[in-house]
Amino acid sequence: MPQRPKVTNFITKLPTFLCCYQLYYDPTASHAWTPKFTTSLSYGFAEGDQEEALFPNSFKTLQSAHLSNFYQVADPVTVGVEVSYQNREDANGDAADNTRLQLAAQFSF
Repeated sequence: MPQRPKVTNFITKLPTFLCCYQLYYDPTASHAWTPKFTTSLSYGFAEGDQEEALFPNSFKTLQSAHLSNFYQVADPVTVGVEVSYQNREDANGDAADNTRLQLAAQFSF
């Protein structure tokens, strides 16, 4: 029977440049105005610290905010609308914003 190769501890072999920190924050608030109409608001924030020379496309900060409204039209049907805003800043200084409007319909059976 062939011998299995010796397994070394991979974690101790990782180069130190892979070590970084990441901060993530994501609170959400929700309110039911009536039994059929609800609103949700959320905000997310993430911050990373990776070496720009090694990871030029990695993010430095990410932010997003979402406002959602849902209305139950009938017992099995719910419709919704959401507006969201995102912002990203890369380690190399590039930045971009994005705003979206999304519509949704749900049929529960």
